[in-house]
This record gives sequence, structure tokens and C-alpha cells, in this order.
Amino acid sequence: MNQPSAEPRTGPGRRKHSRGGMLVKAVIALVALGAIGAIVLAVSQTDRKHTDRADTFTVQVTSFDVLTTANGELQSRNKTDITSQLEIQSPIVEIVPEGKFVKKGDFLVRLNSEEIEKQLTEAENKVRLATNELAAAEADYAIQVSDNDSAMRAATLALELAELELRKWRQGDVVEKRLQLSQELERAEAEAGRLQRKVERSRKLFAKEFISSDEMEADERDAKEAIKKLEVARIAVQTYEEFTYHKEEKELTSKVEEARAEIERVKTKNASQLSSRLSDLEYKKANLRESEDERDRIKKQVESATIYAPTDGLVVYASSLDQEFMWDSRGPIAVGREVWPNETIIVLPDTSDMVAAIKVHESLIGKIKVGQRAHVKIDAAQGKTFEGTVDSIGILAESGGWRDPNLREYLVKISLNAADSVTALKPSMRCEGQIILDRVENALAVPIEAVFSEGAVTYVYTSTGAPAGRYIRVPVEIKRRSDTFAEVASGITEGARVLLREPNAGEVHNVADDAVARAVALAQANNRKPGGPGGAAPMDGAGERRGPGRRGADRAPVEGAAPAVTETEAEGGASIEAADSAAESKPADETDAAHPGTASPVAPALPAGSKTG
Repeated sequence: MNQPSAEPRTGPGRRKHSRGGMLVKAVIALVALGAIGAIVLAVSQTDRKHTDRADTFTVQVTSFDVLTTANGELQSRNKTDITSQLEIQSPIVEIVPEGKFVKKGDFLVRLNSEEIEKQLTEAENKVRLATNELAAAEADYAIQVSDNDSAMRAATLALELAELELRKWRQGDVVEKRLQLSQELERAEAEAGRLQRKVERSRKLFAKEFISSDEMEADERDAKEAIKKLEVARIAVQTYEEFTYHKEEKELTSKVEEARAEIERVKTKNASQLSSRLSDLEYKKANLRESEDERDRIKKQVESATIYAPTDGLVVYASSLDQEFMWDSRGPIAVGREVWPNETIIVLPDTSDMVAAIKVHESLIGKIKVGQRAHVKIDAAQGKTFEGTVDSIGILAESGGWRDPNLREYLVKISLNAADSVTALKPSMRCEGQIILDRVENALAVPIEAVFSEGAVTYVYTSTGAPAGRYIRVPVEIKRRSDTFAEVASGITEGARVLLREPNAGEVHNVADDAVARAVALAQANNRKPGGPGGAAPMDGAGERRGPGRRGADRAPVEGAAPAVTETEAEGGASIEAADSAAESKPADETDAAHPGTASPVAPALPAGSKTG
């Protein structure tokens, strides 16, 4: 077979044939490209229609709750801390498994009590010793009482005898003695007088010599002797009255006084001895009481080593609740772990009365009141939602800690109606609480995703209808809002379709010019003045999206929204269409430069399609 020549053929016929082939190939390529373009266009239109339907919402009249949502965890309203009542460190010998529901009186934990039992034995011995000592002290006290009575009787008798002796002397001895001395004195006086008279007669008789001198001298001697006896009798009376009487009186009186003093001494001595015995008795009683108290205390310590449930509840180890146990070298609660005095071992939360403790941002706490209804969703309970009411609001705000030191949140507790789920709910389960702040009834509403803002202006993107996929930015007045819906007071009507996302490039049909933006901002600013007709309600916990110039700026909810602005409200009577045409005629760079993203009541609007993050 002949091989074709490698050199190109030349000639007019050959070039004409080549041009015709190239033309055919070009036509085929164009047809193929057209077919591919048609397919791509059809697919893109189909996708665009599908996307348009998925990303838009038909404005309608509806009712919705104004909610605020916060996260937190479940807590039991009532809980019982089980602590070690032992006064010494003791290891755990036995403990009930964690997570078990127990009834009142069920066993919980047993601590080692060997050392305490030794102390109890010593305490019982001290009680027996103190009892014996008390018995001896009681006997000594009784003996002392008897001795005191005997001593007092003897002293009293001595006083009575002394007083009796004194009366006897005064009423008997003195009278008798005085009578005796008086009689002796009288006899001496009489005898002396008789003998004196006899001497006188004897002298007369001697003078007459009737008697002898001896007889006369004898009579004189007898007379002198009688005078001496008389003198003795007188001295005896004088001695008795001046000396003997007073001496005997003092002696007897002194005996009486001494007897009386002896009684006082006996009283004092008896009181002292009895007080000593009584003090010893009281000491022995107190010693016995202390010994018994110590024995009872140690006995109670032995009993406290075994702990039973004081109430019904769920067994939760303290180490599972307190993160500080992570740094405890003794480890978590378990058999063998040492427990300090008064250390919490188990917590028994009452799962029949649970509350949801959620943290609400301080900007919303003023709208939350005790008694407001709430919904609490608990993922761990198979995502079940429970009804509840706000039970309490924290007094002080809690800081966000080192992660967010500027964050301030209040702890709000919601009581749950979960009587039929006692065993399903447990403390520390994560939950999401929605508190119903208000109720919007039969109001025109749009999803919160459809609301955008730029400074004081709030707006939505509504569909133009034709061509499909084109939108126009429309200012609206927003009042109450929830996490999902916003109430529209004016600006759009029922049935309009609004975009639920940030518009893409080329989707915005009309762009308001600077005059329209200033008019809108001015109108909304006027309506937002206190008492103004367009004053809008605060935004209840729902953030709104802003233009690109506000990205990263403060995202706090705008407290009021401006009313919608009609086409004739543009400055100088210019229509929005005219303004949009003028805006579209400007280059993109000029439009962007002419509309910086500053949040000012009179700031020019951003280019259409801008949206907050």
C-alpha cells in the first residue's frame, strides 16, 4: 500500500475544500455550545426558582410568643447534704452505688468506727468509776449531816444548862447567901449588944462589989469577942456584896455567853463541813454527768458511722458535683477513701421538685417577672419539653469569668411541671429555657431572618415578581419581636414575599439614593422620639442584621424601629424608581464611596444587597 505523502498538497481546489471543512466544524461547535448553554440556563433557572422559593417567605397575619431563650442546667429545689458526723478522719467501709434512688431510712454509707469503739469502752469505765465515787460522796454527806445534828444538840444543851445555872444562882444562891449573911450580922449585932449591956451591969455590980473583978473581966472579954464577931459579920456582908456576888455573876454569865458562842461555832463548823461534803457530792455528780455525756457522745459517734437516708432522693456523690475534688489527692468518693469531719459525702436531691436554672443576659432581666410562663427543653430526657413558670430571679449578676469578664448574667430559676418524670430528670442535666415575655396576637409578621437594619432604618427585601429573583429594599416599622418572628407595623402588606437571607450581587432591582435614605432616617428618627407616633417597642431578645459597614460593631438590639416610607416621601418629591435609576447609572465604585456604612440617623443608605452578619 502506498503511504500518503507528508508534504501538504497545494492548489486552489485543495484550499477550498479545507475552508469548507473548517466551516462545518465551526457550525457544529456553535450548535454544541448553544445546546450546552441552553441546558445550563435551564438548570440555573430551575435552581434559581427553587432557591427563590426556599429563601423567601410570604408575609401573613399570625400570632406568636415573644420569647427569650437561655441555656442552663437542672437543679433540685430541695436537697439534703449527707456529711460525716465523726470527729475524726475515717475511711469509707461501705457506700451505696451512685445514681440509685433511695427511700427514707435506706442505708447510704458506713465509715470505719474501730477507734471510736475503743473510746466508747474507756468512756464506759469512767462512768462506772464516777458512779462509785458519787455513792461514796453521798454517804459522806449523810454522815456529815448526822454529825452536825449531834454537835448542834450538844451545844444547845450546854447553853441551856448555863442559862439554868445563872437563873439558879440569881434566884436561889444569891438570895440564900444574902439571907444567911444578914442573919449572921443580926445575930452578931444582937450578941454584941447583949454582951455590952451585960458588961455595963457587971461593972455596976462590981462597983457594988456584988461580983468579982474576974467575973467583970470575963464579961468584958465576952463583949469584946462579940464586937469582933459583929465586925466579921459586917465584913462578910460587905465582901459578898462588893466582890463575891459580882464574881459569881460574871462567872455564870460568861458560861452562858460561852455556850451561846459555842452554838454559833458549831453552826459555822457544821455549815463548812456540810458545804465541803456537798461540794464533793456535786463534783462527783457533775463528774458522773460528764462521763455519761462523753459516753453518750461517743456512742452517738459510733452510731453516726452508719448513715441512713433522712429523705427520699437520688444518690449523688459529692465528688461528682464539686470540681474541687479534681485537685483532691484523696480522689473521688469511693470505698477506702478518707473522709474528713463535716465533709459532704453524698447529696440527695429531691427529683420530685426540679427547677431549671438558666442564665439570662442582663439586658433582658428587666423584662422577666416571677410567674411568667416558660418552656424548658431537656435533651437528656429524649428532648422532651416541660411547662414551667419563673420561680425566682437572681439578686446579683454573675460574671462571665476569665473567658468573658464583661459578660453579666442573672440566674433565673424556672419551676417545672414534671410530676410524671421524677426518675427521668436528674440534676446537672443541660436544658434550654424559653421564657414567654409577651404574646403578639393577629399581627402582620415576618421571620426575623428577613429583617435588616442600617443605622436607624430597618428594612426588608421584597420580591419584584418579574423578573424572578429580583428584590427591592423596603423600609418597615418593626415593633415586638421574638427569636423567630418580628411584628411589622407598616411598610409592607400581607401577601408580599420577603427574602430570608442577604441578597446576592445582581439580585437587588432598586437602590434608594441619598435623598431617600435621609428622608427615611429623618422620618424614623422623628417617630422614635418619646411620645411620637412611630415609637416602636423594644426588640425582645432578637438581634437584627445590619449593613456591611456595621460588621463587628455593637449588636445590641435596636430599641425602636422607624415606619415605612412611601415613594413620595423622598426628598424633593423624587420617586424611588428615579432614584434607583440614578443609582444604577453610577459606577459601582462611586456608589460604594457615596454610601459609607456609618450608623447615623441621617447617614446615606448602603448599596442594596448589604446585610449584617
